[in-house]
Amino acid sequence: MSDFDLVHDSEAAATFVTAFRAQFPALAAGRSDTALRDDGTHICVDDLPEGGDRLALTRIPARFADGGVTPDQPTAGAILALARSTVCAAASTP
Repeated sequence: MSDFDLVHDSEAAATFVTAFRAQFPALAAGRSDTALRDDGTHICVDDLPEGGDRLALTRIPARFADGGVTPDQPTAGAILALARSTVCAAASTP
């Protein structure tokens, strides 16, 4: 399995999805758990290792935009913090 798959399928990613749905219902509406797992995993496996917080915060709005709702920067920061505290733990991302 790839690092992406290991993180994506982790309990930490499931926790991310549950918390994301609770904290950001407008962004979660109509999105599958798999899509949210994908997005959370990309933050930890791709964005943070490639460019740290700056890159992650640049990519989060487009990554999580859905149904005409795009996260603003404070929301992007909150999504990043959520990912760090959940799914990134499975990725061992600093």
